[in-house]
Amino acid sequence: MTSVNDSLSYLFENIHASFSRLGVVEQVIDLKSSSSQYLYWLSTTTFHDAGAFFRYIGAATTTSLFICVLTYVLSLLRFRDEKDVSQMKRGTLCLPALPHAVPLLYNALELAWSPSKFLDGVMNTYGCNRPFRVRAGPLEFCVVANRDHIQTLFRSSKALTSKPGTLFALGRILNTPKEVIPFYAADDSGMATKPRKESTVRHEDRIHYWQAHTSQKWLSGASLQLMSENYLSILEDELARLNVDDDWIELPDLYRFLQIHVSTAAIKAMMGTAIFEQYPTLVEDFWTFDCNVGNYSRLVPRWWIPAAYRVRDRLLENIGKWTEYAHSKSDCSKVGPDDKNWDPYFGTKLMKAREHAYLQMPAMSLGARASETLGLIFASNGNAVPSIFWYITEALKDRALQGRLMSEAMACCKENGSFDVTTLATKPLLQSTYAEVLRLRIAIAMIRNNEYDNTNLGPYTVPKQTPMAMFSRMAALNRDAWAIRPRTLDRPLEDFWSERFLVYPGETEAASNAHSSDFPVHLHSADENPKFSLDGLAGCWIPFGGGQRMCPGRHFAKHEILGTFSILLSKFDIEVVSMTEAMDLQPDLNWAPYGGLPPAGKLRVRMRRRVSKPSNK
Repeated sequence: MTSVNDSLSYLFENIHASFSRLGVVEQVIDLKSSSSQYLYWLSTTTFHDAGAFFRYIGAATTTSLFICVLTYVLSLLRFRDEKDVSQMKRGTLCLPALPHAVPLLYNALELAWSPSKFLDGVMNTYGCNRPFRVRAGPLEFCVVANRDHIQTLFRSSKALTSKPGTLFALGRILNTPKEVIPFYAADDSGMATKPRKESTVRHEDRIHYWQAHTSQKWLSGASLQLMSENYLSILEDELARLNVDDDWIELPDLYRFLQIHVSTAAIKAMMGTAIFEQYPTLVEDFWTFDCNVGNYSRLVPRWWIPAAYRVRDRLLENIGKWTEYAHSKSDCSKVGPDDKNWDPYFGTKLMKAREHAYLQMPAMSLGARASETLGLIFASNGNAVPSIFWYITEALKDRALQGRLMSEAMACCKENGSFDVTTLATKPLLQSTYAEVLRLRIAIAMIRNNEYDNTNLGPYTVPKQTPMAMFSRMAALNRDAWAIRPRTLDRPLEDFWSERFLVYPGETEAASNAHSSDFPVHLHSADENPKFSLDGLAGCWIPFGGGQRMCPGRHFAKHEILGTFSILLSKFDIEVVSMTEAMDLQPDLNWAPYGGLPPAGKLRVRMRRRVSKPSNK
């Protein structure tokens, strides 16, 4: 390190000295002086050397461009050869590798610059029918975009692991202590109740199983209902304290408003209120962390973005302190039917069960548990809050849609003014709008890996230990896949359409080998009673993943999105300040594939407290 610093110091000293001399020279006016003679000698020498230097740069640039063009042409020819069905080996097709221009780096620069643009370009150029290899420096993975192939992977959940994606998130995003990473990597027991036959991992150390088991158990049934109702109650309290009366006020940024109030309510509902007493700036720090997830993933160095790393350090430190404080006040083993469903220290039984399971694992230090908790906060807020924003924004842009949505919502309002979240989640238009928001505004990557055997995807064989990546946004825009439900293509997949997931009486839900152009646009009256349906769309609509590893928090997220929309628009009149601003607002695709896509700009809204409840008619 010292030699590097010495070299850099010497370099900068020489550069500074050169510029200093030039500065003095530029001030020389008298061409008869000795200084002017020095200037003439320096300028001719410097320009001579500079000319050689620039000629060298030009030659090097030309050579580099030639190498890049040649590399691209050769890799393109090989790609076309590999993807040709006639190129068979032992009855199976080889995985074609995407063309690249830069030797050794392959597609790394394009992927790091903008994963979303890279994947969109790949889909538009090569289609989604076949899997293909992507290489980024020493890393290599297989992209799977075909609907049938995606379903094959989801059906093979027991044979596959999501370990590569998990280890990536732990090491790069959540800053899990390095000494704990091998513990996660060593768990080869799978996620099923019964471990793999060959596994020798101690039952208590089956961390992937315990993560899935506790989440599935405590994010469903009565526990889910209680947490959802608690969330809505806390959110109502948050909104009741707002300094908003029946006069219009302007919010400069609706998304920021939702970040603060929705995240506060969600964290309190899940983790208790004590964490805010211990760490008042939790929400502010979390959203700073969230907007730097891409930087952490790309390993942007700490010296380049020191504030971002300090925020993550502060989050982990304070979450660790809260964990120790919660243990001093509450017993995380108390998760029986007679124990409290929620307390202010740990919050829900979900948090207690997770913590209790981790305490049985000697490798799970306080730092590792803090990283796990940060990951849970990220998972429960990073997708839900952007989705809530877009749900509300689409309703504000279309008054007719807003009225229809609120009509369904108010039909679920109880006598005490609270909403029945279970009933909300059954209403067709509310659900269809929810599904459409997630289709367009969630962009996640799902990584699967077969550690022991090759994976067959139709005629293609993916070698074992090769990570297979599925991207929800690619699936959401794959027109060929969505043609199985012709009506879903009545509007372009790139556009938001709240009725895309509705099925009207007399319509068929699926038609194999059908294309939108073969079917007329369907027009329906408001009096018809459609139903919400995802039938036939497995492998197309995958914002929560699929198979055994489908997101266990999806039911709470649905309650959170529909409940927040219903409460906000029943308690307040809200309208956009500028309809043009609202219509032009686009999602920030730089966030893909890390989850919910935030808006690329701010949306100004006016709001006032309602004097009377909206009608459900």
